[in-house]
Amino acid sequence: PAGAALAGASVTVKATGQADRVLTTGADGRYSSVLPAGEYSLTVASFGYKSQTATATVTTNGTSTPPDSSAFRQRTPTSW
Repeated sequence: PAGAALAGASVTVKATGQADRVLTTGADGRYSSVLPAGEYSLTVASFGYKSQTATATVTTNGTSTPPDSSAFRQRTPTSW
């Protein structure tokens, strides 16, 4: 169902000048990583679903602007 947690999804975190990080969501659909300040592109992918991409910002004081979670809650099955 739309908005449900997606366990085992791949989350690719990209930023200019940094190596890509690939994380995996837990059973509750959550993921975490410690990142230096900067702008990031996050792409969530899971077999059978359309990949979704959003941006996030991490500031120098450690706060972050998370990606728009609605971008990741659209569990759109891929077309075959």
